[in-house]
Amino acid sequence: MKKSLLLIGGLTAVTVVPISITTTLLIKKNKQQNINQNKIEKLQDELKLLQSQIVNLEKDKTQMAQYADSLIYGFDIENYQLESLEAMLKLKAKFHELNSYVDELKNQISIKKQNVAELEKEIKRLRNELNHERNAIRFEIQRLVTDEW
Repeated sequence: MKKSLLLIGGLTAVTVVPISITTTLLIKKNKQQNINQNKIEKLQDELKLLQSQIVNLEKDKTQMAQYADSLIYGFDIENYQLESLEAMLKLKAKFHELNSYVDELKNQISIKKQNVAELEKEIKRLRNELNHERNAIRFEIQRLVTDEW
């Protein structure tokens, strides 16, 4: 009778070790999934911020284009009134300055769009990694359940 109890106790101890190791592995994988999920959420927040900045830059660009159009209209009126070459050169310098600013806004928008594309790629990669880890955990759980039966 005592031998059978010891044997059962010994078997119980043997089966507990793999379960605790598996539990530890599952906890580690779960922690990694949480870290990856947090990264995804952080990147999504950054993506939203960048998209908001792009919208604001586009609004600024539109306003600057309207302002430039009104200045051009004003410059056209002034050009008819100006008689000296010096006054015309000043107007051209202002117009060039506005064009430079619009070009700078276009460059900023392009950079922001590139950043958004990179963030979207990173989010996709992290999602794929997360799905892969979820599938690995599911497989491990199925294997453990099958092994226990």
